[in-house]
Amino acid sequence: MNHASNIRSKSTVNLRGCLPVAALLASCAAALVSPSANADLTYSRYDSSTSFAAIVTDMPDFDQKWEGFTGSTGRAIEAPLPNDGNMYCGAAAAANVYAYIATHGYSSLITVPVLLEPTGNLWNDALISLWDKNLVGNIGSDIGVDAEDGTGPEAIEEFFRRALPSSDFSSDTNWNATFPEVGKELTDGNLVIVHRGRYRLNSSGKLARVNGHHVTAVGALAGSSSFLWVRNSNDVVDSTYQQSAFQTHGYKMTDKATAVTGGSYATVRWEMTPTDGGTDGGSAGDRLFLESYVVVRPKAGVVLRKP
Repeated sequence: MNHASNIRSKSTVNLRGCLPVAALLASCAAALVSPSANADLTYSRYDSSTSFAAIVTDMPDFDQKWEGFTGSTGRAIEAPLPNDGNMYCGAAAAANVYAYIATHGYSSLITVPVLLEPTGNLWNDALISLWDKNLVGNIGSDIGVDAEDGTGPEAIEEFFRRALPSSDFSSDTNWNATFPEVGKELTDGNLVIVHRGRYRLNSSGKLARVNGHHVTAVGALAGSSSFLWVRNSNDVVDSTYQQSAFQTHGYKMTDKATAVTGGSYATVRWEMTPTDGGTDGGSAGDRLFLESYVVVRPKAGVVLRKP
């Protein structure tokens, strides 16, 4: 892949609307990461399907939107993504996982050096600037993103099967996924791209599917309350850079089987409520539900660690 440079600036990671992260840290403070964990986990604990916690560190947050971006220097990017990147959430989520693996022991996947700040923050502005638009665009081309209709989980799964060494990684899609299954994948040290659906009441008073969106999981907590934290490539457009902010976005997860129409599902189960109280880019009254996920599993003996 050609990772040509473009000018880009992102702020320090912001846990916007994610106050429950403090609870996650507190609950995991005494936990030890399992020596068999593959991903670079800060915390990992799995007691049962209703009690677990995991945080994945150093996951990037690449953008899908490139509309009108000029950067702080006024220099325009080479070209916007097709349809202003509106359908590139899957490519951006895949780029997150691909770049995470590349910077955790698989540098042959990239053509730019791994840059580390003195603080150990793997994703500094310089590296983001080198990777961002072209990595997402090239992966989008490889996946076969439709500029009007996007892409489904199975195309992302197949991308990882092609792009990663089969001796070290496997990739699968879990349809009709549950939140405990996502949590178990994370605590096992796997990398997860969650696909959620947006539903809205139609003229018949039934919840109908409006669209879907891919996000990259970076944390999960199940206990008295349940939460999922993700990197979202299109959460909020920054007023200065016309980009999605670099941040962790949270959802409260509620097991609430709900009948829906207008999509592949007759029933969706786990509702995802944004912890910031917003609509996650939709309209008031919209409801979000976990539908499926793509998982990349490092095989036995493969441990992902940053340099």
